[in-house]
Amino acid sequence: MRLDRLNLEILALLEEDCSLTYQEIARRLDKNLWTVRERIDNLKRRGVIQGCKAKIKYEMIGLNCKAYLFFNLPPEKIDEFINFAKTQKMVKRLTVISGERRFIAEIVGETCSSIRDYIKGKFVDYGIYNTALEIVLDEPIG
Repeated sequence: MRLDRLNLEILALLEEDCSLTYQEIARRLDKNLWTVRERIDNLKRRGVIQGCKAKIKYEMIGLNCKAYLFFNLPPEKIDEFINFAKTQKMVKRLTVISGERRFIAEIVGETCSSIRDYIKGKFVDYGIYNTALEIVLDEPIG
C-alpha cells in the first residue's frame, strides 16, 4: 500500500497523540476537516489504523514496576497461551519476534516481586522456557 504525504502526516500526528480530533488535525495540517476525516476513515478501513490506546503512566495508579519477559513456548501451547494472555490485566502487550527467545510479554505490577510471583504462578502452566525477565528502568522515548 502506498501512502501519500498527507496520509503520512496524519499518521505521524495520530501516533504522537491519538486523541486529536479531526478538527485539530485539519488545523495543524492546514487542510479541510472533511478531507482529514475521509483520509482517517479510509486508513481505518484499509487496516492501517487499527485502534487508539491511551499511554498510561502506570506508577501514578500504583503499578510501580514494568518488566519484559522474553521466553519460548512449546508449539502446542502457543494458541492456548495467547488466549490466556489476552485475558490478563497485568499483560499489556505480547509480541512474537525472531531469535533465540520468540515471545516478549510486557507486564506491569505493583512491585517487581509481584510480577515475578505472577509469572511463576500463571505462566509456568504453559511450559515457558528459556526465559529472561528484564525490568524497565526508564522510557525516554515513547
